[in-house]
Amino acid sequence: VVAALASELGRQPAEILLAWLKSLGPNIVPIPGASRPETAEGAARGQLLTLDGAMRARMDQLLPTTHLVRTRREDRRPPDDARGEVVLIMGYPGAGKSTLARSLIDASYRRLNRDEMGGKLRGLARALESELQQGGRHFVLDNTYPTRRARNDVIEAAWRHGVPARCVWLTTSLEQSQLNTIRRMLRRHGHLLSPEEMKMANTEDPNAFPPRAQFDFRRKLEPPVVEEGFTRVDLVDFEAHATDAYDRRAVLFDFDVVWKSRSGGRSPRDPEDVELLPGRAAALGRFATDGYQLLGTAWRPEVGAGKMAPDLAEACFVRANELLGVKIVASYCPHTTGPSICWCRRPLPGLGLALLERHRVDPAKSLYIGKQTDESHAARLGLPFEAAETTFRRSV
Repeated sequence: VVAALASELGRQPAEILLAWLKSLGPNIVPIPGASRPETAEGAARGQLLTLDGAMRARMDQLLPTTHLVRTRREDRRPPDDARGEVVLIMGYPGAGKSTLARSLIDASYRRLNRDEMGGKLRGLARALESELQQGGRHFVLDNTYPTRRARNDVIEAAWRHGVPARCVWLTTSLEQSQLNTIRRMLRRHGHLLSPEEMKMANTEDPNAFPPRAQFDFRRKLEPPVVEEGFTRVDLVDFEAHATDAYDRRAVLFDFDVVWKSRSGGRSPRDPEDVELLPGRAAALGRFATDGYQLLGTAWRPEVGAGKMAPDLAEACFVRANELLGVKIVASYCPHTTGPSICWCRRPLPGLGLALLERHRVDPAKSLYIGKQTDESHAARLGLPFEAAETTFRRSV
């Protein structure tokens, strides 16, 4: 098409394209990047060239969405007080969007959700279009919608039927969304799902997703603004709701601050390779005497890599308990290095949260002992923090 028009007008193809871009509207400014005198001259001619209506139509057919650019958004937008409303709820996976949507569902809004209907976000926009054609006027869509492009599909579908759109942005943090996701997983499945289990469960449980889903949202996020076409953008903070009363107290720590490998490895490779660090037995013994449950986590990637049998990993924890003279409930992540594929490898809080939930621990009454770099990890779990060198120095 471009070549044919250039031939008809005796121009270069680039001149046709520049003239067409300029014709799209006053807010479109072509910025050519000429690198030779002759292309600079062609760019100038293209800026001065005007295409007639028939020529513009031939060019517009190359991009069917061109009519959206040529028609001012203000001319397509329905009045804010028009009958009906499409509410788009956005936020991290696990942010609490479904909970927020219930109040609208209770108010007779029709819910369109990918977890229930399957498919892609654009498919939901088509489903919305179909429902609007049948006379529906109130809808809530509670999906992630990180980008303006994804949200625009919903806005345009609503506008075509004279219905205004509103955005509700659940501003739950990434860290809180991680905790929400882990709690849901524990309550539905009873344990942290492995990467393989998540793949199998995701077909029936939309909340059985890997950490990558939340990291992808953070990477893609374009914060919503009214100028996209919303009547308004409501910011909603996450609200934690009280659950069962947890009243036990515990000390949570990573085994790296308790033991070391006699042979100099990253961590003990067998029970005989377990060596306690100074002061650990005395300090943990006092915590046990004072009624604290002792909970320990560890990272054993050797298991996932096939270099250590699970039974041998468990035997190392048994040996540590023998040397300490107290009972530590141990839980470990067997997954290897690389991008996070599980919820149990730190700094993700899966292992710690699973132990706190399983033993009904009240974080406010408990303590996290770790390296100085673990302070933010403890805060995420809601636990007071104490540096290991401080705790255990008192017992040396």
